[in-house]
Amino acid sequence: MTSAPALRPHDAPALLWLARLPFLSAHDLAIVLDVADHSGVHRRLRRLAQLGLIAHVVPSSEDLQPQWYYYLTNAGVSQAAQLAGRDPATFAHHWRLTDAGLLRRLIRLEHLVSSRGFLLDLLADVRAQNECGLALHTWQVWPLQWSYRWRDTQCFLPLDGAAALSRPTADGLRWSSFVLLYDSAAHVSTDALRSRLRALLRAVRASWWHYLATGAAFPTVLLITQGTARAQDLRALAAEVAHDEGTSVPDLLTADAAALDLSTPLETLWQDAWGHERPLLAALPYAST
Repeated sequence: MTSAPALRPHDAPALLWLARLPFLSAHDLAIVLDVADHSGVHRRLRRLAQLGLIAHVVPSSEDLQPQWYYYLTNAGVSQAAQLAGRDPATFAHHWRLTDAGLLRRLIRLEHLVSSRGFLLDLLADVRAQNECGLALHTWQVWPLQWSYRWRDTQCFLPLDGAAALSRPTADGLRWSSFVLLYDSAAHVSTDALRSRLRALLRAVRASWWHYLATGAAFPTVLLITQGTARAQDLRALAAEVAHDEGTSVPDLLTADAAALDLSTPLETLWQDAWGHERPLLAALPYAST
């Protein structure tokens, strides 16, 4: 029986993050590891590649930077599962590290990198504000599904991310949760998003009973679009779908992807349903613990 490669102390976090977030670049991995020395991250990745635990792809899309995006090999999955104290097959299934799971991400690599990039930028932005006690919790990236019941049927809303923000105030810790819809395909008609918006409205409606029982409302929806005109079109479509469903449009905060590229998630102005534009922390609703 072949013994597992000897790992250095800093190898384990990198492997476990690549299990959770396949196709990370070295820059992305430095963010999640909270490491300022990117050269050290590059050395760590080279060593893991030499051990046969990771491999990489180079995207052909002109919309992505020509850098390496790393993922775990089968040996890497087994090593990460061992570190997590899990059975390799169960571990691979949980994190969608099978060939099918990796291929699904690879086919939409541009969408994965763009939507996940917002959450990674937000994570770095929040950490830079840590002297204020701001923190990002339970953040998740695409592919992500929100489970809800609709007319006695189990349904799923596809999301591009989710997280919760906490900030201390004079009245105690305040929380705000959000889900992310990232409209990365500007060339696709907004009508193609009709079914997704219908699922969103139904998920929000299904959460009303949960809110009455627990007081936990459906998270605020952050919608990132390719241009302000497209944001207006999507708001109009959401209103049309809401009318057809006999319900109201949920809280939507929209931002332009180009504006986010020029600023940070916390500094970018987010527009609400009334056309008011505010930074994210001011725009999000908060609840006490």
